[in-house]
Amino acid sequence: MSDGVKKVLLGVVAVAALGLMTWTLWSHGGGDDGGGDGDILLMGLCTECGHVAEVSQSELMAALPERYLPAMSPDDGPGYVCPKCDKQTFYTNPIHCPECDTYFVIRRDENGVQVMQCPKCGWSG
Repeated sequence: MSDGVKKVLLGVVAVAALGLMTWTLWSHGGGDDGGGDGDILLMGLCTECGHVAEVSQSELMAALPERYLPAMSPDDGPGYVCPKCDKQTFYTNPIHCPECDTYFVIRRDENGVQVMQCPKCGWSG
């Protein structure tokens, strides 16, 4: 078998494998939690009551006022509505401190620079 035929055959096999992989992912809900609805689960932390939870994005968005985009940290403005205390102090994607097992959100220093430092033990990532 010539090198040209081998390359064409290899290309056909690669395209077939890619097609099979794409079909498998789409037919099984796109790789989400299996529900097929495409909803995303987000980890969040309430800076008011300390509640840490995994909440669906659609649930968080449903509790927001219309045309409102929550901030990513308390220094940037109000967050999502906390499922526990109902205050707009629930921020997604908190940092998990590997030293003391505490969750915290990024804050800004006096110059507006983001600081990722654990408020409990001082660990900085």
